[in-house]
Amino acid sequence: MLTPFRATQEITDNALAVGNHTSAVIFTAIMVFGIAGSQMYNVSLSVYYLYLIKYNYRERKFTQKVEPYVHMIPIMWALIGVISCLATQSFNPGYSNYFLNSYPNGCNKDDEIDCTRGKAAPIMGLIFGALTLVVSLLANILILLWIWRHVYTQEKKADAIRLRRVSTIMQSNLRRASNTTPTSSDPRRRLSQESDTGVLAQALSSRRSQIDSSRRNMSRRFLRQAFWYLIAFLVCYGTNFILLIIQICGQKSDSIPFGLRLWTRVIRPLHGIFNMLIFTYPHTRNKRKEEPSLSYFAALLYVIRAGCDNDENDTMSTRRNRTPHSSSRLPNRKSQKSTPKRNVSLNSYKTNSNAIAMKGQEDQIGKAHGFNFAPNTAPTKCENDPETKHEAEDDKNIKTMENSLTSTTDENDEGFNETNQNVQFDEENGDIFPSSIKENVSIHEETAK
Repeated sequence: MLTPFRATQEITDNALAVGNHTSAVIFTAIMVFGIAGSQMYNVSLSVYYLYLIKYNYRERKFTQKVEPYVHMIPIMWALIGVISCLATQSFNPGYSNYFLNSYPNGCNKDDEIDCTRGKAAPIMGLIFGALTLVVSLLANILILLWIWRHVYTQEKKADAIRLRRVSTIMQSNLRRASNTTPTSSDPRRRLSQESDTGVLAQALSSRRSQIDSSRRNMSRRFLRQAFWYLIAFLVCYGTNFILLIIQICGQKSDSIPFGLRLWTRVIRPLHGIFNMLIFTYPHTRNKRKEEPSLSYFAALLYVIRAGCDNDENDTMSTRRNRTPHSSSRLPNRKSQKSTPKRNVSLNSYKTNSNAIAMKGQEDQIGKAHGFNFAPNTAPTKCENDPETKHEAEDDKNIKTMENSLTSTTDENDEGFNETNQNVQFDEENGDIFPSSIKENVSIHEETAK
């Protein structure tokens, strides 16, 4: 787009030249600023994924502490390059348009021709062109390898921890199989017994395995996305390396193939668009999962209008916990309680009259000897704590069930004791049948009469 404005009528090789010297210098400076800045910004993207994956930075923390620097460094470097080139008058006409050249063209290679402008143009091109390109490529590759090594190491550690958990569960299952202690009727004691036998340990291990699996998947997604950024960089600036090698070998610009020139001028300006497509791809994919009828471009347009980070699946809780790291703990989320809810069923608290009688005897013995058989009291918690509220509700339900069962059992015991006394009285008087049966028989006889 800027090529017609970067050439003057003096350049005969460019038929689209419509600019003058001032416009050519301005648009060439804009192009150099964009090239140097985009190369350095690609390194900033790699640094972003490095901090998220390796150093476990949240997006808010990265925005506050690191993001100002990853913006400032590329912009300052590009500004320094443009100002240096303008100060040394390094923007001069070349074979087809203005770029970092000495004027007249070829004066730096011919001692008989004096350079009127841009004597330092080769040095400016080496520093802000070739050196920036090589450093950006090497930095992207090294950071990507660093991230890959970190993810690989964490996966190995997670596998070793998982093996230890499996062995722990197997040992607890063996202890549970060999344990013959009867289960206590007290729900708190039963919960402690289940944790000792490995039931709770198995549940916690399953939960941790799910968290580790989610972290590994997120690490791979981040690594894959960083890899695509590097591929986009190579596709857009790979031809620049070829052109640089051709110039180092001493070849003239006329010997550069036309197809290579066309590829460079068409693909290199698309680097920003490629980065945008890579950045929006996860959100576009989520939108298409919500609405499969949408095409890719329709979903992309929706994501861009929504700000690229407002899809419904990407909630605030997942944004806070999207960063994987194996050595840190995820914060408690409101949607997931830290303490699993206990399933209170009626079958778990069925008791018989003997168990209640034994409980009453224990209370009487404890009061007579000054002992306290009550379970250890838990430490006080905040009244607004959701865990305390759940435990209070469970205890209230348990006490209500025990009271109802106790009253029912007491009534049954009273009826049984009354019947037993009647039977004993009838046996002492020599009657074979109990008095209750005799009363029923007498009632039937009176009715028959």
